Amino acid sequence: MLTFANLPSFLWAEAIATACFTQNRSIIHKRFDKTLYELINKRKPNIKFFRVFGCRCYLLNDYEDAEKLKAKRDIGVFIGYSKESAAFRIYNKRTRRIHESVNVNFDELSEMASKQFSLEPSLSNLNESGKSSNQSVSQVDEASKKDLEDLFQDFYDEYFDSSKIMKSSTTNVKTLIIEEVFHDVSESFQGESSSSSLNDDVEQSPEEVILPQTNTQSILINMIPNGDEATLRDADWVSAMQEELDQFARLKVWRLVPRPEGKSVIKTNWIFKNKKYESSLVIRNKERLVAIGYSQREGIDYDETFAPVARIEAICLFLAYAAHKDFTVFQMDVKTTFLNGILKEEVYIGEPPGFVSKQYPDQVYTLDKALYGLKQALQAWYDVLSQFLIESGFQKGSIDTTLFIKKKRKHIMLIQIYVDDIIFGSTNPKYCIKFLDLMVKRFEMSMMGEMKFFLGLQVNQFSNGIFINQSKYIYDILKRFGMENCDTVPTLMVEQAKLKLDLVGKPVDHTD
Repeated sequence: MLTFANLPSFLWAEAIATACFTQNRSIIHKRFDKTLYELINKRKPNIKFFRVFGCRCYLLNDYEDAEKLKAKRDIGVFIGYSKESAAFRIYNKRTRRIHESVNVNFDELSEMASKQFSLEPSLSNLNESGKSSNQSVSQVDEASKKDLEDLFQDFYDEYFDSSKIMKSSTTNVKTLIIEEVFHDVSESFQGESSSSSLNDDVEQSPEEVILPQTNTQSILINMIPNGDEATLRDADWVSAMQEELDQFARLKVWRLVPRPEGKSVIKTNWIFKNKKYESSLVIRNKERLVAIGYSQREGIDYDETFAPVARIEAICLFLAYAAHKDFTVFQMDVKTTFLNGILKEEVYIGEPPGFVSKQYPDQVYTLDKALYGLKQALQAWYDVLSQFLIESGFQKGSIDTTLFIKKKRKHIMLIQIYVDDIIFGSTNPKYCIKFLDLMVKRFEMSMMGEMKFFLGLQVNQFSNGIFINQSKYIYDILKRFGMENCDTVPTLMVEQAKLKLDLVGKPVDHTD
């Protein structure tokens, strides 16, 4: 306890007393299924006031005459609990004395975080040159390192449990042609081993790994209100729509067939949107051909629709574990996500508006792959992606099925899926390179790089931790209501407002 809290040895008696105090109220005796405190006092202990031993705290200076210009609070360290009253024992760094007080403000997180981030030598930060900068080795002894591992390991082992291996039949995978962003990325793998399997032993040091760099600024999306006739005639939008239909042909999404009798045909519509960077600069016009899913009938057009989606709590836990293991988190985005999902049902859709075949105007399309808007599209995509990852040697998490895990000796790689957005990281950066190669050969990717913007969260990764915020989201809200230039104030109402008599108002009888 003293080592982990970085406290001097003369406080050993306080550490022993605090350990006994907490263990008597927290450790359950297996024979009686009760704590020692409950066995003696016949009531359950209250542990809401427990604090982290050695955490920083601020002690109200109420034990001596404090003048106006002197500090009202002292910085102290929490070292235990009072035996005589419901007070905390605080070691005051200024006076070098131990005080008992209830007027204490605790700051437990900062001390725990600083210890957590400094336990292991950080792996390479993959910068623009691909080389990691020389980082100093943390000067923390083995005892404190083991203490922290014991503190977190049981919790992480339960969550990142990969004991249940999901097996499935192998399928032939056709390598897709990679365009746009990943053109340069594919070339960077020419020197790699021909095998993409993550089962290969990796002996290369983290400093030798060079990860391809791409622009990963925050990308925001604005919807275009209506796909009216004017939009359908606009040259830029027509080009974007044609690109979407070319994707359909390349991925073999549909086939034009005569309209079947007795089968429902689902209508389609175009959805237009602008893709922007954080600076609000429009970088691309995009569109989606979507099925009008509300016209689908359960049991006829679809059977199952459920597909797991990562919760925000799972994302935060992923980042916490990455900070604990001190590895960089990366992200990638799958293009035309749902078009990769294989449909089990027989589904027919109408020809897209503005692109009706002149030769076969009365025919319809039968879908072999999923389409945006279909109720079963998300499940179809999840099935394809999860099966591909399992065949590649990953295992589903036993608690969170959007988490995929691969362990190799002392190294671990984690992948978290949120529909078409994927975040991943490993204690050995070489695994990230191989995973990228694996995904590029199977799917068409549109973005890959260090995680910076995900699900509305802005993520900053530094050597001392991972920090998230929603400043862009907050600014957008302020801008929406015209308050982006307002000053911040601690109190929302006017302080010490001077009230004036309302000469035209009706007097109020205070006796009523």
